[in-house]
Parts: sequence; C-alpha cells; structure tokens
Amino acid sequence: MGVGRSRVKGSLKREVFAHPGEILTDLGEMRARRGSWAQSLDGQAPLHLELGMGRGRFLADLAARENRVNYVGVELKPDRCVTAREKIRRKARRPFVVLNLAGEVLLSVFAPGEVQRIYLNFPDPWPSHMYRARRMFGESFLRIHQELLAPGGELLFRSDQPDCYEELLSSLPRHLKLAEHGRDLHGVHEAMAGGLRDFKTEYERRYLAAGASIHYARLIKEVSGIVEIRAGC
Repeated sequence: MGVGRSRVKGSLKREVFAHPGEILTDLGEMRARRGSWAQSLDGQAPLHLELGMGRGRFLADLAARENRVNYVGVELKPDRCVTAREKIRRKARRPFVVLNLAGEVLLSVFAPGEVQRIYLNFPDPWPSHMYRARRMFGESFLRIHQELLAPGGELLFRSDQPDCYEELLSSLPRHLKLAEHGRDLHGVHEAMAGGLRDFKTEYERRYLAAGASIHYARLIKEVSGIVEIRAGC
C-alpha cells in the first residue's frame, strides 16, 4: 500500500478500482504524472485542484459549467472518491481525475507551480492539539499550497469555523498574498473571484440553513515568489 492512502476494504475495493482512468489509488502512478497532469487529462488547460473534496458536489457543479479547466479532486476516504466520481461523471464536460490521497504527500505528486487554483472548502478543523499539524489551513500546509501554485495562481478558502479562518490569516507564508477575505461570504455584495459564492458544497448548504456565516479568503501567489520546500515521501 502506498503512503498517504486509507485502506480500501471489501466490496468497495472493486468500486474504487473499477474506474482506473478517473479514480487513481496507486501513489506510484500519481508520481509518474508529476509535472504533466494537465497533459495527461486534456492538453494545456489550467489545472484546478480541490483538496478534501468529500462527495464531490462542488467539483461536479464546477465541471458542469466550465469546459476549459482540468479538474482534480483529492480525497482520503475511498467511499467518497467513488461517490464523487459518479457525480462528476454525470456533469463533467471534459476529462477529470479523482485521487485517493492524503494531503501530506501532495508535493510528491504535483510539481512546483503546476496548479493554477486550489479550492479549500470547509477543511477539517482537527480541534485536538495532537493533530493540529494536519490542518490544511495551517502554516505547514499553506507552504505546500504556496509551492503547488503557479505564480499568479490562487487559493480559495471557506469555512464555518472562525478559528480556522483566523489561523489561516495569521499563518500566511511569504509569497501568498491576501487578496480578499471576510466573515460572511453570502452577505457581501460582490461575488468572490471564480464564482465561489455561486457554488455551494453539501456542508455549506447545511451550515447556511442553520444560520451560520461562511468565512472566506482568496490568496494569490506572488508572481516572483517561487519557493522550493522538500516534498513528502
């Protein structure tokens, strides 16, 4: 078993492996595509990445609208990869791929500057101090996101958790610049860049129905900022 994947059990194993072109589970195969994901999907279209995609509703809705972007979804739980793939397949207007992968090994799978946009929607807050290193909005992961992004690329973040939002704002690495942010995505007058407000995740619909505010931020990688850090293995 490759590093960074959760174990696939029972009948689910057949479902995950039944779509080898659209659900990738082998870390070696993913690493072989490092630096050439866009070409392996469909030419030179920009690469957009959703981390922790869950059951795929958000990415499916994006893929239905946009036919000039290569979409990659990353999700640790195999059952969610299967569900996400089904939703995206029904709507996608161009090739896509779902990766059964943990965020800790992203830099061994994607080359520096390979991604034009990262969506970080409602990341797990990992409230226990023991697991805070796993926070994808924390300092160590923001440095990874910074390296994945091409100069001028952007990271779009949203969360219902005020402390997650505050930690992201206080943890920005040198070359990720804050372009816009706020505590109420759906209460602001202007839509966030990329139409983020137009597409809601399953979690987001639930939070909004309960009266929660959605915190958001758009980060842009400085054009001159290319910072190499060691990839995980």
